[in-house]
Amino acid sequence: MGFKEAELFEILEKYFPEEKSELIEFHREKAEETKEIFEQFEELDKEELEVESEEETNFNKEFNNFISEETQNKLKMKIEEVEKKLKNAGVETLDEHYKLLISFITEAGKALTEETWSKLDQIENVDLINFFIFMYYGHVDDRLFNLFRDYITENVDFLEAELKKYKII
Repeated sequence: MGFKEAELFEILEKYFPEEKSELIEFHREKAEETKEIFEQFEELDKEELEVESEEETNFNKEFNNFISEETQNKLKMKIEEVEKKLKNAGVETLDEHYKLLISFITEAGKALTEETWSKLDQIENVDLINFFIFMYYGHVDDRLFNLFRDYITENVDFLEAELKKYKII
C-alpha cells in the first residue's frame, strides 16, 4: 500500500510519537536505497538493450558462417524462382496463393496439419502464404533448411509471433 510522505509522517506521529524521528530517518534511508536499486535496474535494462542490438548486428555479420555459401546461393535462386513462378502464374488472390501452396506441398511429398491450415486461414496474409510457398517450392538439399521448414510449418504460432514482432504482418 502506498502513502504520500506527509500521510506516513502523520501516522508515525499518531502511533509512534517517541520514535517518529528515528522512523522518518529509517524511511528516508530505505527510500534512497530503493531509488538506487531502481536506477541500477534502469542501467541494466539500457545495457541489455545495447547488448541485444550488438548481438543482432553480430548475428547478421556472422550469418554467412551459419549457412554455407552454397546453401545461401540456393536459397537466393529459390527466392527468384518463386517470384517468377508467382508472376508467371498470375497469382493474385489469396485463393490462388493457397492453390499454389497446396501444389508445392504435394510436390514436396509433405502435408500440413489441420492446426497449421486453420492458423493460415485465420491470419489470411498473402506474405505469410508466400513464405510457405517459398519453403515448399523446389528442393533444397540442406538438412538445416529442411528441419527449419518443418519446425516453422508446424509451429505457426511461433512464426506469427515472430512476423508480428518484426512488423511483417
